[in-house]
Amino acid sequence: GMQKERLKLLQMAEDFRKVVLRMGFETGPSSTQIISILVGADAQAIRIAEHLYDNGIFAAPIRPPNIAEGNARLKICISLKHE
Repeated sequence: GMQKERLKLLQMAEDFRKVVLRMGFETGPSSTQIISILVGADAQAIRIAEHLYDNGIFAAPIRPPNIAEGNARLKICISLKHE
């Protein structure tokens, strides 16, 4: 019974991916509301995550040992409560 909401959520995620791509980052193959922003350097992922957090956006930095060195990323989950 929530098909309309699911479609809206997926559209919001797709719109967000387009913005991230225009900023020069890759988002990987996912097509869900869970988005990975590929950053590369561990320190850069932490800096970006801190900057986003200071501006009201939580983006978890994912880095070694969870993934290989040099493949750090930010994980963002879009929800219908986002504007």
